[in-house]
Amino acid sequence: MVENRAAVALRYADLGEVRRNQRLVQLVSALAAIPSHSLPQAGGTWAATKAACRLWANPTVSAQAIGIWQLMIKKVS
Repeated sequence: MVENRAAVALRYADLGEVRRNQRLVQLVSALAAIPSHSLPQAGGTWAATKAACRLWANPTVSAQAIGIWQLMIKKVS
């Protein structure tokens, strides 16, 4: 259920590659499922934590690319 909400919230994300978009949805879903946990705790494995760090460090990942602004504009309209 949380993953579905994340997918809907991030539907405007365009990180240049489908796998990056999917990783973003997985990451946000994991963090939203247990918001009190840290990234390593929410990810569950070292590989998931490392993948999340690589995603955030990628220059194509930005608020504009994620589509946060488009979502906010839609909600205000």
